[in-house]
Amino acid sequence: MTAQPADVVPPSHAAARRAARRRERLGELALIGPAVAVVLGVLVYPLVHSLWLSLTEPTDDGGTFGLGSYAAVFSDPILPIALRNTFLFSAIAIVGSIVLGLGMALLLNLPSPLRGVARAAMLIPWSMSQVAVAVIWGWIYNGSYGALNGLLFELGIIGEYRAWLNDGTTAFVLLGTAFIWSIAPYATLIFLSGLQAIPREQYEAAQIDQANVFQRFRYITLPWLRSSFAVVFVVASLEGFLAFSLVYMLTNGGPGYETTVLAWWGYATMFTYGATEKGAAILYFLTAIVMAVSLVYMRALRRPAV
Repeated sequence: MTAQPADVVPPSHAAARRAARRRERLGELALIGPAVAVVLGVLVYPLVHSLWLSLTEPTDDGGTFGLGSYAAVFSDPILPIALRNTFLFSAIAIVGSIVLGLGMALLLNLPSPLRGVARAAMLIPWSMSQVAVAVIWGWIYNGSYGALNGLLFELGIIGEYRAWLNDGTTAFVLLGTAFIWSIAPYATLIFLSGLQAIPREQYEAAQIDQANVFQRFRYITLPWLRSSFAVVFVVASLEGFLAFSLVYMLTNGGPGYETTVLAWWGYATMFTYGATEKGAAILYFLTAIVMAVSLVYMRALRRPAV
C-alpha cells in the first residue's frame, strides 16, 4: 500500500474545508448584508437617481435623456451670482477659521488653572448642529428683539433697531460670522494639537538666542503648524462650499440673490420652484466643483515641503 505524501489533503477533507469556507462567507454576508442594504438604499440609490434626473430633459411625455438641464443652469443669470457668493463664502470661512482658530489655540495653550474648562467650553459651538447655530444667531440678529440690536443701542452706536438681514452685504457678512463661530472650534482643536507637538527645546534655544515673541512665533510656531494650516484650510473651504443650513434658516438666499449660494440655489430650484431636473444639475455641478477643489488640495498636500 502506497502512503500519501504529507502535503496531499484527502478529497473528503478538501471538500469539508471548502464547505466550511462557504458557510463562513454566508455568515459574513448575513452579518454585513443589512448594513450594505441600508447604504445602497440611503446613499447609492439617491445618488444614482439624482444623477439620472440631472441628465433628463423634461418633456410632455415624461422626459428624455440629454444635457438640457445643465444647459439651462449655465445659461441662467443667477449662476454667476451663486458662484461668486459660494467662493466668497468659502474664502470667509477659510480666513475666519484660521485667524480665530489660531488665536484661540494660542490662548488655550497658555498655562492657566481654567485651561481645561476653557477648552471644554470652546468645543460647544462645534458640537452643535448647523440648525441649532442658525436658531441662536437668528435670535441675535432679529430686527425687533435681537441681542445685537440691544447691545449696539445701549452702547449708543445705533439710534434705532435695524433689520440686519434685510441688507445684502450686511446679511452676507453676518452669515459668515455665524458660520465661522460654528467651525472655528474645530480649527482651534487642530492648531492646539499642533502647538502641543512643538518641542519645548525649540523655544528654550530661541530664548537663549534672545529671540523676541514675534520672532519665536514666525520662525518656530508657524513652520511647525504647516500641516495644521493645511488641514484647517481644506476642511474650512469644503465646509464653506457646502454651506446650506444657515442660508436656509436665516436668509433664504436673500435679500434678492445677495446670499444665494450653489447649495441653496439647487435646493430652492428643486423644492420651491419644482424644477427637479435643473436643481439636480445645479447640485451635481457643485459636486464637480468640490471634487475638483479636493483633487487640487490632495496634489498640493502631496508635494514635499521646501
